[in-house]
Amino acid sequence: MTGLREGWDSTVAGLGAARHVMLLYGPDRAWIGDWVRRGLRAGEKILYPVDAGGSAPPLPDILDERGVDVTTATARGDLLALPSELYLRPGDLAAAVRGALQRGYPAVRVVAGIGASLSEQEYAASEQILNDVCLRYPATVLCPYREDDLTDEQIRDFAVWHPHARHRYLELRRRDRTVVVAGQADFTNERLLRGVLSTAVAAALAASAVLYLDVEALALISAAGWRALAQGSTDLRERGGRLVLISPQPAVARMIKLLRLDVSISAGGRGSER
Repeated sequence: MTGLREGWDSTVAGLGAARHVMLLYGPDRAWIGDWVRRGLRAGEKILYPVDAGGSAPPLPDILDERGVDVTTATARGDLLALPSELYLRPGDLAAAVRGALQRGYPAVRVVAGIGASLSEQEYAASEQILNDVCLRYPATVLCPYREDDLTDEQIRDFAVWHPHARHRYLELRRRDRTVVVAGQADFTNERLLRGVLSTAVAAALAASAVLYLDVEALALISAAGWRALAQGSTDLRERGGRLVLISPQPAVARMIKLLRLDVSISAGGRGSER
């Protein structure tokens, strides 16, 4: 991929220490397989759901496409399928993670992504269970969703539970009143950007009414990305809030002026906007 800013990693390695990630994917589902394969190579245990009403990705098929010997990994116990209802029962998923750690695995990777088949209440319960596992154990969670299966409302609601969201070439991280936007914002990931910004706007309005977007690592932004940013700025302004962009690249800063977007620009963090 050309044009992405040097230093930002669009591969699974770029997740770093992220513990609970929402991934929207399209026809190319290799990213899921690479995330799992990376865990297997590190000696980690992999847990994944089955019988999830067709909403969970077919992990064995994906791994086979990425050259993973699924039969051997399963026979060794490194790859374990769990009934999807286990993700809804407090304590059961934690027990599976503890069991893996007790058998000597250094860490556990949990594939989830069953939310599209759940009610709102079930989804909230499942995500709380996943959050608890991440907090209590050396475990990471990937919640992959096929974008075409989700409505705009679902993307927005799912983003509430995931401070870290990824698309193939876009990364979004929420913390307090700041959203870090990295990579490339274009028509392929506009729905995710809109969903995360909608969640962040609501949170900002409930607090200080100021939302900060750290766009230092945003290398490219297309018309679709500008539409999403403009909508977020409008939503804030109409309700008494304000959008501040932190450390935009020169080309991004020039476009802000040309488009006359109602945003402030900060050269180096909160409190220095103009």
